Formats: sequence, C-alpha cells, structure tokens
Amino acid sequence: MSITRRLIIQMVCWAALAAWTAAEPPPLIPRAELFAPPQRLSPRISPDGSYLAYLAPYEGVMNIWIRTIGEADDRPVTRDSRGGIPSFQWAWDSRYIFFLQDPAGEGQWHVQATDFQDETRQIFDMTPLPGVAARFIAASPRIPNKILIGLNVESPDIYDVYELDFVQGKLKLHIKNPGGIVHWVVDDRLQVLGGTVIEANGGGTLIIRRSPEDDWHSLLVYGPDDIARFISFAPGNQSVYVVHNMKTEYTGLYRIHLAGPHEESVFTGTESDLDYLLLDVLGQTPLAVTVHHLRHDWKVLSPAVKDDLEAIRALGPGDFDIISRDADDNRWILAHRQDNVPLEYFVFYRATKTGVRLFSQQPDLAAATLSLTQPYIISARDGKDLVAYLTLPQGIPARNLPMVVVVHGGPWDRDEWGFNPLHQWLANRGYAVLAVNYRGSTGLGKSHLTAGHGQWGDGMLADLADATGWAIREGFADKARVGIMGTSFGGYAALMSVVRHPDIYCCAVDIVGYKNLLTLIDSIPAGWTPMRNMFRIRVGDWEKVPDFFRENSPVTQAAKIRPAVLIAQGARDTRVRAEEARRTVQAIRQAGGTVTYLEFSDEGHEFGHPTNRLALYAAVEDFLAERLGGRSEPAAPSETSILDQARAALPAGKEPEKCPENRP
Repeated sequence: MSITRRLIIQMVCWAALAAWTAAEPPPLIPRAELFAPPQRLSPRISPDGSYLAYLAPYEGVMNIWIRTIGEADDRPVTRDSRGGIPSFQWAWDSRYIFFLQDPAGEGQWHVQATDFQDETRQIFDMTPLPGVAARFIAASPRIPNKILIGLNVESPDIYDVYELDFVQGKLKLHIKNPGGIVHWVVDDRLQVLGGTVIEANGGGTLIIRRSPEDDWHSLLVYGPDDIARFISFAPGNQSVYVVHNMKTEYTGLYRIHLAGPHEESVFTGTESDLDYLLLDVLGQTPLAVTVHHLRHDWKVLSPAVKDDLEAIRALGPGDFDIISRDADDNRWILAHRQDNVPLEYFVFYRATKTGVRLFSQQPDLAAATLSLTQPYIISARDGKDLVAYLTLPQGIPARNLPMVVVVHGGPWDRDEWGFNPLHQWLANRGYAVLAVNYRGSTGLGKSHLTAGHGQWGDGMLADLADATGWAIREGFADKARVGIMGTSFGGYAALMSVVRHPDIYCCAVDIVGYKNLLTLIDSIPAGWTPMRNMFRIRVGDWEKVPDFFRENSPVTQAAKIRPAVLIAQGARDTRVRAEEARRTVQAIRQAGGTVTYLEFSDEGHEFGHPTNRLALYAAVEDFLAERLGGRSEPAAPSETSILDQARAALPAGKEPEKCPENRP
C-alpha cells in the first residue's frame, strides 16, 4: 500500500473517530409535541372525486373537515364539542357523510349524518333509539341512497340488520339475526348472503345462502386456533372469497365456488399472515394483498394495479396503505408510513402515476430529529424466530446504551415497523428501545400464536429475556441498565419479568397491567362463552389448574419483586381492579421492595385524558432517568398537580433507590 493511500485511510479513520467522540444527542423533544393529538388524519375522498374529508380538531375537539380537491378552502363540517368524532365515511351520493357518536357517553353509538353542502351544518341522528347501539355494515354504489347498519334492539349482544334510507329518513328491519352472527357479508345489491357465527369452543362457522329466500347452511367450520373470515362475493354471487389457515401455517386467500363446493387457492403467505386486501370499487374482486413479516409488502393479484403499485413504491422510502378511492378508481388516497417521520397522506393520480402530498398527522414534528427503527430476527432459546424492532437514539454511539424493552399489549397483537411516538420518546431520551413479537403474538403464523398457549408466565417472558440477551451480546445495551415497560398485558409482562428474571431487568413500568389472572377471567361477561373458552385454551383452564393462575399473577408474586417498579392504575378500571393494584403495591413494600404507585381517579383501562397521559409519561421519564441514566424533561406545573393527586391514593413508602452500579 502506498504512503499516500495509507495517509488517506488514516485521515478518514481519524475524522470518523473525531465525529464519533464529539457526537451529541439532539435536543429534547417536548412530550406535549410527541404525544399531541394528530392535527389531521383519516382523509377520505368523495366518490365523485371532488372533495376530501378528514378529521381535525375544531376548538380542541376532533371533528370532520372538508376541502375541495386541489384547493385550500378547508372548513369544518361538524362542530362537536363533547367527545369528538372517531371515524366517518362518505355516502355514495358524495353529499352525505356518516359517523358514529355516543351521545350520552355510555357506549351506545348512534349513526349520525350530515349533508356537507347544507350551510346550516345540521346533524341528523339516524338511530335515535334509547339504549340501542349501532354499527355500520355495508354500502354499495349501486344503491347510493341506502346503507345497512346493525342495531342491538332486542339484545345487547345480538345485532340485527336494518336498512337506512338516509334521504327519506326511513329505517326498517332488513334481516333478523338468527343468533350468534357477529359479522355479516353483503353483495353489491345489499343482499345479506353470508355471516360468521362464533361457536362456544372459541372457533366459528362461516354460513351462507344463495339468495335472501334460501335457508342458511354451513360453508366452513374452523377451530379455536384457526383464522377464517369472509372477504366478498365474487361478481354473479357464484363464488365467495375467504381468508383462512385451515390447512396451512399462514393465512391464505381462497375462492370457494359454491357449485360443489370446491376451493381454489388465490394467494398464501409464506412468512406471515395476510394483512390487508385491496378489492375493486364494488368490493367484489381482490386486486392485491399485503403481508407483514418485517415490513409491509404488497403482492399483486391483478395486472390492473401492477403499474400503480410500482409507481407508488417509487414515490419514496417507507411503506404505504391505500385507504380511500373515488368511484371511478382514478384517485387513491395513500397513507405513507416511515419510521422517523409521522404518518403522511398523499393523493395518487392513476392516469399520470403521480402523487401529491396532502398533509402530515403531526406537522409540528417536522423539524425534530427522530430515530430510525431496524427490524431483526432473533432466535429464542428453543430456536423459535422472534421478529423484533430496535430503535436507537440519534447523535450518540449505539454501544452499551441504557435500554427499555417495550412489551406490546394483547397479548394477541403484534409490533410493527413504522413511526411510534412512545419509542421515539424513549429514544430521544437516550434509550435503545426493543420491541419483541414474543410467542403468542398474532400475524406471524399459527405455530407462533399457539406456541404462546399456557405460556403467560413462562415462554412469553423467556422470549423477552432472550431478545434482551441478544441486544446485550450485540453491544447495543448495557446489561446493568435495562428496564422493561408495557400497558395492559405489556404491564403484566413487565411485572412478571422482574419476578422471573430479576437479574436481567433493573426496573419495570407497569401501566394498567393485569394483576390477578382469575380476576381477569371474571371480568369477561358470563354470557360471552366464546371469549371465556378462548382464554381457557390460550391461557389455561382456571377450573383444572387454579395453581397456574395463582403462580402467574403479580398480586401473589409481588413479594418476590426486587427491582424498582412504577405501577400506574385507573381507579375505574373494570379489567384490572384498583384494589388488587394496591394489594400488589403493599406486598412489594412489605417485602422491602421499591415501588412508585400512581392511581388516576378519572381513568379506566384506557387512559383517555391527554393531560393524564402527559403527567404519567412525566413520572415514567423521571423514574427511568433515575434508574437507567437517560435524559428527562421536567414536569410542567399542571403535570405535577395531577401526579400529586395520583400519589395520594396510596402514599409512598421509602424513597426509590438507584440500580447498583455493577448489577450482573
């Protein structure tokens, strides 16, 4: 090697070393910005392609807004001042907009409608029935002035199908629920021809009929560990599309020809279950599917959309979803997902294969330095592959970092790649953030789901521990500074992890985590037999093995907890009783452990008040900074006031201690 080349290499290495040692973390991103409600979300194009409706705050409450495509004439369509509007949909006449709202805040959703072209902005309650809840079922461009909705008029758990003529304001019974149907399938003429019945064993039956005059008969029976669902009737109603995994590891798309019947495979996943299906505008013919192993990936089924999907991929890095289309299928609304950018929306013009950006959900974060998320496959101790995501802080070397393992809830859910405010918050504070799809997570095949059966206090926690060990061996995490946190099942896993693996985790944060598995079972309504039997299969039989439930409940194992923990609880939580959270805290303290307890008097299992969430995150931030050494934003006076009230529910014992410097 020449002297000149050697000097160049040395200079490059010195420059890299200087940059490495001089690296500095980016400024703290305020919690109020990271966790602020989206400023605009869920855009939907009108069927005639002329207007865009979306959700945005009006005087601080989420409402429906509208703009003319290509113009900047945004204006509110609704002016709700109560709980806000969570979702909406266009009528096929491109004039009426429907949405669900709970007028009394008692879970009894009503179908509301407004004519956006009516300057009086009147809102019409289309289902003004006391004590009755509604849900959307179907609409069709062939019958633009009607929709089908479900109403539980006769029984809280049984929804009959009603036809709503919203132009005439008429509501009439369309079909009675024969009992047990939880999902209806409708053709393009709004004929109800299929349904899903949930059976007592936790499985189900897909039922079908050839015409509204025919009797129902069984099309497909699936077990409690299987997945099966209707997608659509094919044109002519001679066949039906179904997704299931009856004989395969991953869900596939099948066309069942009713003459026979016989089944034709359309697409089967090879690494993960099907995630989303793109149908034609009439909702009859599948055009493409997505699968989600490490990232979302589109698979083309019809050449009609091949060039479009390729053009969308070329718009930029990241993943995307098609969330709305006009009736002519000329304009598509895209949701564009990246890891270090909040969700953005585009309109895609199929004729020119071009995309135009509409807006970001959180534009205030545009100037923030956000972190990248990398997917990994990690091997568990028994060889099972675990899909995991690692988010690393910006501006500092990715070596020997304090780390927080964030456990997803459910547990029948999964972590995905993309922008996550919670992960970004922790990474901005200086932590590596590890999210693991432990056994029992969904979307990754039947064997991954069933491997979690009976493993709440064992195999699932071992997967989290194995992934943590991987991050330590790879040099990302400092073994003396690892914490674990989660909400609901994630909070349960955090507490049980410091019971089972106290040598791995320095501290734990539990937000409304399950404390008593027997109480959790009791919280399932007695009449909801399928859900109870699903728990019997996936968790365990509480009548045959009650010791399992006691041995794997934090309330009975609390005395074994040695790492410091923070427990946050909603006083109104019906799934996790506040008195059992208090018993857990008292048992930890009596055994000499360190616990911070926060009880919010106006919260249930979901923290619905933004001010409470920000206060909670302020407390979590201080807790983690004290034990793991990350950065912290001081609590605002309003947050401090809320936390003082939350602490008063069960005053603290001794002050929390830091983790030992040389923890093994």
